[in-house]
Amino acid sequence: VRMTDALKSSGDVCPRQVINHNFDEEVDHSVWSAGEGAIVSHDDVAGTMVVTNINKPWQGPRLDFTKYALECPLIEGAKYLITLRIKVDKEGFEGQMTPCGETNDWRECLKLTRKIMLSDQNDRYSSQRVNKGIVGKYGEWFTFTSTWTYEADDLVDTVMGNLFYLEYTEPGTTISIDDFVFELPSERSYPVGNDACQELVVNGDAENADGAGWSYFPMWSSRSNDWQPNIHVETLPNGSVNKFFRASNRRWHSDTIRASLLKECFVKGLVYNISLKVRIQKDVPLKYYVQLKGPRADGSGWTHKQPLKCPEQMQDQGWVECSGPLLIDEDYEAIGQDLELEVIMDSNQDTSPWAVVDYDDIRISFASGPAEGLKVDGGITTRWSPNAEVHITSSTLSNRDSQNAIIESIVAQADGSATLKLQTGIDAVISEQEEPGQGVEVVLVSRNIVVEGEASDNPQLGGYLQVFHTPGVAQTIEGVEFVNMGQEQGKNRFALQFLYTGDVPGTSISRNSIHHSNHRCIVIEGTSNATISSNVAYETAGHCYWFGHESIDNLIIKNIGSRTNNNIGWRDRISGHNDHEMATYQIYSPLNDYIANVAAGSDGRGFRMYNDWRTLGEDLVNTGKGSLRRVAMRTFKDNKSHSNSWQGFSLYDFEQFFTFRDDINVPVFENLMAYRNQNHGIHANNIGSAEFRGGVIQDNQWGVYIERSDGILIENMQIKGYTDLIKDITIPSNRLKLCRTQDWRHEGLTMMNTRWRYGEHDNGNGLRMKNVTFSDYDKNTDGCVSSWPIAMMNHKYHDTHFDYVSSWENVEIVDSRGYMFDGCGASQRWGFDDIVINDLDGSLDPTDGSAGPSALVSNFPHMTKIFGDKCTAYADNCMAYCTDVCLRTFYYNVEQFETENWKLVISNTNGDKMEVSGIIEASDNYQFTDAWKYMKFPVSLPAGTYTAEFIDESGNQVWPAFIEEKWENPPDCLGYASPSDITILKPEVSGPSCDELVRNGGQDASISTSDPWLHTHPGVEVAVGLGLDGSDAIKTINRKYHWTGLGQNIDTRCIKLMEGQYFEFSAWIKMLDSSGNPANVVDPDREWYRNMSPILTINAREYRDALTKQFIYTTEDRDKAWLARPYKPDGWNLVHGLFRLPENSPRVFWELERAPDNVEFIVDNASIKPVTCNPDMLLKNGKLEDAGVSKYWDTWGGEVGLDIVTGYGGSGNALKAFKRPHLSHGPAQIIDMDCINAGERLAFQAKIKFESSGATAVCNPYTWGSDRCSDFFMYTYTQGIRHYRRVAWIASDDPVDGWYEIAGVYTLNEDQANAEFAKVYFDGAVA
Repeated sequence: VRMTDALKSSGDVCPRQVINHNFDEEVDHSVWSAGEGAIVSHDDVAGTMVVTNINKPWQGPRLDFTKYALECPLIEGAKYLITLRIKVDKEGFEGQMTPCGETNDWRECLKLTRKIMLSDQNDRYSSQRVNKGIVGKYGEWFTFTSTWTYEADDLVDTVMGNLFYLEYTEPGTTISIDDFVFELPSERSYPVGNDACQELVVNGDAENADGAGWSYFPMWSSRSNDWQPNIHVETLPNGSVNKFFRASNRRWHSDTIRASLLKECFVKGLVYNISLKVRIQKDVPLKYYVQLKGPRADGSGWTHKQPLKCPEQMQDQGWVECSGPLLIDEDYEAIGQDLELEVIMDSNQDTSPWAVVDYDDIRISFASGPAEGLKVDGGITTRWSPNAEVHITSSTLSNRDSQNAIIESIVAQADGSATLKLQTGIDAVISEQEEPGQGVEVVLVSRNIVVEGEASDNPQLGGYLQVFHTPGVAQTIEGVEFVNMGQEQGKNRFALQFLYTGDVPGTSISRNSIHHSNHRCIVIEGTSNATISSNVAYETAGHCYWFGHESIDNLIIKNIGSRTNNNIGWRDRISGHNDHEMATYQIYSPLNDYIANVAAGSDGRGFRMYNDWRTLGEDLVNTGKGSLRRVAMRTFKDNKSHSNSWQGFSLYDFEQFFTFRDDINVPVFENLMAYRNQNHGIHANNIGSAEFRGGVIQDNQWGVYIERSDGILIENMQIKGYTDLIKDITIPSNRLKLCRTQDWRHEGLTMMNTRWRYGEHDNGNGLRMKNVTFSDYDKNTDGCVSSWPIAMMNHKYHDTHFDYVSSWENVEIVDSRGYMFDGCGASQRWGFDDIVINDLDGSLDPTDGSAGPSALVSNFPHMTKIFGDKCTAYADNCMAYCTDVCLRTFYYNVEQFETENWKLVISNTNGDKMEVSGIIEASDNYQFTDAWKYMKFPVSLPAGTYTAEFIDESGNQVWPAFIEEKWENPPDCLGYASPSDITILKPEVSGPSCDELVRNGGQDASISTSDPWLHTHPGVEVAVGLGLDGSDAIKTINRKYHWTGLGQNIDTRCIKLMEGQYFEFSAWIKMLDSSGNPANVVDPDREWYRNMSPILTINAREYRDALTKQFIYTTEDRDKAWLARPYKPDGWNLVHGLFRLPENSPRVFWELERAPDNVEFIVDNASIKPVTCNPDMLLKNGKLEDAGVSKYWDTWGGEVGLDIVTGYGGSGNALKAFKRPHLSHGPAQIIDMDCINAGERLAFQAKIKFESSGATAVCNPYTWGSDRCSDFFMYTYTQGIRHYRRVAWIASDDPVDGWYEIAGVYTLNEDQANAEFAKVYFDGAVA
């Protein structure tokens, strides 16, 4: 009951203040007393009432209220305020906390009790107690405020008296009372009459309170038993006196001061300014938010809105003001009459002991009323009319904040504009005046011609318009309103579709309105030379504008789509289509022109461009016309995308670069505007070079996100973070906000840290930026885990080496924190410590700005030390700016074993040194032992003269088996380092050190560790007890594929030392199937490429250009060693071969591979040793006695079987060749002729026996016919020259027990003596 209403109901004869006793002159003992035995007196000096001689808890002061109630009858239902000032004194305890202030125990806290005495029934009691949050120390005044109402039962005629008294007084204390007021609230405790909505919070500054200035009413506490928002007073530094509210003894983070708000003032479209001052007493920073809440009028539950979120503040900051706009939307309108304001502290920060919170100047002040009209382009006056419907797109991050309205009138203005007056108010919107280029779009929905589909719940029914297979016929569809068209699950049953109409020049699909569509808006497929322009669409299901693979040469211009909804779910989509991932513009063809279109809000994406690796035709059949990814994209410019749930622009799979291989013929995205999108403004994925020219990217969670894309140029672009404008739109109304998920980072540009492609002809560059400005990442982002203008994503495609070669020019970053590039996140989260970005014009110089080309680098000694004092640290960025240097990056890939703690030392001619640690991507032993995992040592240097050497933990110069030197693309500045600037220092190696090139092969000792064994993806481990004679061996793990195996790197110094020399490989191998049983599928008699038996492959890394060292590739020299026969599935077998190692390769590693899939290797006694040429024994194991196998022997020709059989004379061994497919195929052996000179004669001798169908056969040494004998041949290869020479033959036809003797002497010529490769073989016997 309002005070004025209460007084009027009582005949306006009673004063508002029933009692106001300040005790300045006296105590009215006719109404004031105390409990029996206590003494009431008057303190003339203090002007207070004093109660002494208190020995019982019921001896407190008492007020006989009876005569006041008779003189001025109390009003039923009225709210009365009692305010009094209290002081408790206790001798010897002055300044100490009272028991109530310590415990808040109801038995130790004063209680104000009302007693209504009745003649015909029991007396009525009600109480309100003092609590810990109010009372303080002995000797200190505090205010006790309470509210009371009188119901009908309290006002009956049998009331004999009314009393108020304080009880639970502490024995031995003295109670002082001052300023006792019993009153109806005054007008100042209620909203101001006709101006009630000008200020919604009454007495929010505590300066104009009832209760003699001490009543907190109409504020109240969320936990009144523990505290009340008492008014306190302070003297400010300027001498003025300030009153404020204090919440003490809070028991939870949500304990809050509360105020009721006038619900009638919450009309949709109204805008208020909300503000308050807060001071905290807590030793940790606190943030808080203002919450408006209330039960919904329809009974469906409560609404909680947080219109104002305030940043952290510290205790020593004192009073801190927080403010922002409050926009009234339909959520507020839905609340019933009980609408409350609260101030909630952050639950993670405000913990026990909870903060003492002071509040002051709490205000919700009127700012503006709902918009009743819109100022638009005056050109609409001749086309739009009253009663027509308009659609107004969203001003926020959500497309669902779009609005519709009916035009009431249109008034042309003198400035060429027009004012649309609407029949109803609308929510406040962002206008072009407030944010040029980003004002909401206002579009006409109504058309004179309406095509409306019949309503149906069947997803396979619905109206649709389809133009189908009409080549050469121009179509005109203009000015039509399509409503409820399309079938949700009907194939090719969309609202409006051109389906394989072919070339239709002159066709116009323009100025149509499509809304409440069941499936898409306009679909163009198999159609060319049509114009799709100025169409309007909203509230449509699935994709809206859809352009298929074979839509080409069409012009799509000035169309708009809004409220692209998610009504089609994953289960509802048509097979082969993805309308559940709705996009306002779904583009599968880059061969159209897309100009000045607007995606004004989607539950998915605004623009989604996806280029397939095929060209799909009708019914999604592959036409065989090739990849759409690699065709030249047409025009894509001046397009806008805002208010989308996912991305504004999703750009996938542009590989045009691989057609043209230059930086000119690349996709160009021109003047894009992406703003107010919930996720990414631009999300670019798998783009092999592209340019983004111009445009504004603003108020997105992530501005520009570059993923799996190389060779990107961003030029003339503005990238803005969380601007005040969008904050003012979203924060006050609980609308979607940026950083609504706590682990989301807020980033302007998210760039890659490693390249995506590493092919020889790939782009090789990362990101170029020119004339780009970043701003607004330093405010409004308290809810974000971080907010950076530029950051890196977590994509480690290989390791943590930054190789995304980037350069920036005229890049401006406006950030009050000094934040620029999140090098800390790159280092601490992702592990990248070697970032280099060349600043071409010195625009990022943090010093005096006079630097020329400079570089932004990770702020670590391994990046900056060699530059001396040229580098300045960027505080909080973990980056440094090094002036007047142009840096080019290279790295050394070395073997990973034992190099983890090594350092690469770079020295210049001045004696400056820089130590670089290695990096490797290896989380476990499987990764660490991968043959293609390196220990990488990256370095970035300007031009100069340098030396490089490796040192171990003790500072000794060491060598890492090999060094691959790889240089990144040259930067865009001048004065960078080149390969010729660096000299690698290495320790010398002696011959004995290279006598055995296999390390830990088990030759002299059992294998105890898998180091330095490598694998090509089966994994390796020590096979404990599974080696020869029960020793340990090395074993593959989960070997699945024939091309995988194990091996080792070879020390390249040894290769250089023994340049051109033959080496002999041998290793014993046992093979098992995936179940651990003998591998019976192995067949060493098949050719190596049949992948049926293990072979030795020599892998050599080679530079394409040894001068530039920018691209390095692998050569594989296979079948250098092979499995000796016979193969024993259940035993050990020998892999053996003779070969030369490649010269001048930066890395050489050998590998055992090519056994069948799912065959595991156990290897022992592996060895590679240099071979000493013996002119007296060029042919080895001629008697086949070495290990009882075909060691050294191989085959000549195709697949030939080999076996060991009984030798000549029935003793010893012989080599049998069988299954010979051709007369030239047979046994063979590589021979080392490095010790033979030209002109020297070689004697050849052998015994040979022939069999046919298992029986001994004879041959005719004197014929070339079908019964001819076999001859002994020698093959040599020298610098491209091949020689095939018969060097021995059967001289007589008198075999002994079937054995013929072959003999011959041959004189070598120059080419043969200097042969790079030589092999002898048997040739001639009929197969």
